Amino acid sequence: MDKQLYANYLSERLINMTVANELKPQMNNLDLGTNAYWAWFDGLSDYKKKIVRNDGKIYKKSDFKRVRIELNKVLIEVEKE
Repeated sequence: MDKQLYANYLSERLINMTVANELKPQMNNLDLGTNAYWAWFDGLSDYKKKIVRNDGKIYKKSDFKRVRIELNKVLIEVEKE
């Protein structure tokens, strides 16, 4: 893959990750620790449970960091050419 196209792909990935984190799943307003809350939580898919445990974020800071590091490496290589 061309390095410029790869850098473009990584830039778009960062944008998509940011947008996905802004679109938080609908959280129930039930108090933590109540039976109703745990019944609601147990009804979620594993993917949604992971999001709830991560404060409503789909991607962690480390995910963003990995993509930014890779993007920076590619941009440095492109600049050298």
